[in-house]
Amino acid sequence: IQVSDPNAHLPPCVEQNCNCGDFVSQAGLRDAFGLGFGADLPGAIEKLNRGLGLPKNLREMGVPEDCLDRMVDGALADHSNAGNPRKVERADYQALFKAAYG
Repeated sequence: IQVSDPNAHLPPCVEQNCNCGDFVSQAGLRDAFGLGFGADLPGAIEKLNRGLGLPKNLREMGVPEDCLDRMVDGALADHSNAGNPRKVERADYQALFKAAYG
């Protein structure tokens, strides 16, 4: 997501990928937060963001809602799309950015 702060969309990304079987990267994140297996990782990231005074979502960052479709297009075209832990389609990105928007 080139037009946003990673902290605004990371919790929805983690939540979207929690059941994809990418346990290695999830374990590293849980370890960094001092959490056990199955802990609420998206919630821990949201709590950290609040503690740092970061915007809760893209809306609070001032991202216009009409940018979301362009963000989806950009995400689909980005070379890193192929590196996602699970296959991500247009509808997945639309749901992700809607969740990140708030």
